[in-house]
Amino acid sequence: MDSNPETKPLTILDIPEETRYWFVRANSQAQYYTDFLTNNYVSIDLNGVSLNDLLNISPAIRASEDALLQAYKNIFQTHDLKQFDENPSNKKKDDTTRKKNRTSELTRSSNRATRAFHFIEDFDIGDFIVVLYKSSIKFLIGVVTSDSFTKSIDHTEILDDDGQMIYDVSPFTLKRRILWIKELPRKNFPDKLSWIKTAHQSIFEFTSNANELNPYINPFYKYKENYYMRIGVNTSEKISSSTWLEYQLMVKNILGENLDDVYQKQKVQSPGDIIQYVTPQNLALLITLFNGLFGEIEFHHGDNTVKLQGVIRYFSKNERLKRQLEIINKQIKEKASEAEIANKDADTLTKLGQLPNNKSQQKSINDATSRIANSIAQRYSENSKKIEKNFFEKEQPVTQIINESFDETQVEVVKDKLKLSNENLGTQIPYESQTDNLNPSEGESEQQTLETNRQENNKNFGSETEK
Repeated sequence: MDSNPETKPLTILDIPEETRYWFVRANSQAQYYTDFLTNNYVSIDLNGVSLNDLLNISPAIRASEDALLQAYKNIFQTHDLKQFDENPSNKKKDDTTRKKNRTSELTRSSNRATRAFHFIEDFDIGDFIVVLYKSSIKFLIGVVTSDSFTKSIDHTEILDDDGQMIYDVSPFTLKRRILWIKELPRKNFPDKLSWIKTAHQSIFEFTSNANELNPYINPFYKYKENYYMRIGVNTSEKISSSTWLEYQLMVKNILGENLDDVYQKQKVQSPGDIIQYVTPQNLALLITLFNGLFGEIEFHHGDNTVKLQGVIRYFSKNERLKRQLEIINKQIKEKASEAEIANKDADTLTKLGQLPNNKSQQKSINDATSRIANSIAQRYSENSKKIEKNFFEKEQPVTQIINESFDETQVEVVKDKLKLSNENLGTQIPYESQTDNLNPSEGESEQQTLETNRQENNKNFGSETEK
């Protein structure tokens, strides 16, 4: 095929294997959908529970996920039942009604705790988020870009003719920043994910169905070592067996004798899509097939390279977010150093009368500060890895493109019959339109500095981040 002056190098979205996929409900009837979209975040209700109390659960308990979840439930239930018992209207109820209502409150409290647990402990930078609009007529896809926080954020004002906000602002306090990728109509919602539309939970994971959503995030991507390409089938006509045969013969026409090395999944209901995928060593075949169909990739005889990009880098197209995260990470590292210095200086402070002259108390302070420093250092290391995974860019060599001298007439006939396309479905949400709302404002890093909060009662250590 002749070189097209409009062709461009191929950049492939590289989705890390450990990426998790989450559904987050924007309240009943998607009440806060527009707020989430406009202001680049998602939020859930803590019902007055302190984020610090959740973050300050001891490392011993955190060693077990089951124990940590139970600790969350204990904190929520203690807090929520206290609120229930102190409510004057509940005190007026008869014993039977109050007991019944108290049991219901325990169930609600347990559900709140589970939501918070997922939001704080399981969500990670680089995870994908899906939010449905009311009646599931459309849905948002985004990627997590921050740890959880409870500080207030600025909400973009969009006013009606009477000067009132045209959307409802979420009152929920627990938040995470989101880089929105696109908005998709209901017709593009994957059939195998249709159960999400009627699910009752406010938050749940659907990572086991990740590859049902991935082709709609981006049509060319890498996931769990394989490379995938989505081909749109846009005909509204019935597709006969002979037409499918023509498609397979066309693929063989482009790939030659390498047909057995390219795998295929069809999800076609006129319209629909075909997913072609290959193992890493056969990436050249997938590129050859794409080029044979659409001729939009700049590849030549001999060795070539493709770019692999981490999720946030791919969709942000620049490193502004990375610089922001690196600044926050640097602050975390500095706090770790401060904690280490404080630990070393504990004896001196005691001698100066600034700490209780009690060896047992002093040892407890020393041990606690040492744990804080280690915990911060570990958090710093983990966040550094997250940033690198989401912002990396690397080149991968691809062997010589195979069988470029194929029958283009046959390709055009099949493309016309099936109305094949390589479109990136949905309405893309440009990164440039989100930058003002994506960068965390001062104080939005509570979880990243959680270890310093454990010294709230000692002014010589840590820093307060939530009042």
